[in-house]
Amino acid sequence: MSMTMDYDDWRVKITDNQIVALSQCFADSNLQHELISDHCVTLGVQGAWLNYDVAFEYLLALESFRISAALPLDLQESQHGTAYGLIGRINTDLPLGHFQLDTRRNCITYRYNLPEIVLPTLDFEVIEALIETTVIALETLYPIAKSLLQGQASLEDALSKYLHPAEGTA
Repeated sequence: MSMTMDYDDWRVKITDNQIVALSQCFADSNLQHELISDHCVTLGVQGAWLNYDVAFEYLLALESFRISAALPLDLQESQHGTAYGLIGRINTDLPLGHFQLDTRRNCITYRYNLPEIVLPTLDFEVIEALIETTVIALETLYPIAKSLLQGQASLEDALSKYLHPAEGTA
C-alpha cells in the first residue's frame, strides 16, 4: 500500500481541525475517502482479502483520535459466543489496538486510539503506518474468523492454521 502526501504543513493543519485536515490530505493525495462529519472521515483501503472502510474519528469527550474498521462478516446472534472466544484469543497477541464485537451491527471491529496530545506530532507517514497496521490486523483475523464462523474449523485449528507463533525469546 503506497500513499503519497504533498503537505509540508501537515503538522500545522492537523491541529486546526483534525478530521477536516485529514480529509483534505486524503483528497490532495487522490485517495478514496468520505468526510462523514467534522469528527469522522472514512478511507477506502484495498486489502488482500477484502476492501475496508477505515474510519478516523475525533472523540471530543475522550480527547482522542480513533482509527477503526469493521471486518465485513455478517454474524448471526448465535455466533456471538464463538466470536467473543476468538476475539479474546486474538487480542492477547495484538501489538496495537484490539478487536471487539459490535452487537449493533453484528460484526467484528478493530480499533486503535491515540491520545489528543500526540496529534500535533503526527505526520502522514505515521497515519499511513496506522492504516497499514489496521489492515494487517483485519487481514490476519479474516481467514481465521471465516473458517471458524462457517464451521470449517475449531478455534484451535483455525488459529494454528493461520497464525504462526513468533520465533525466539523475548
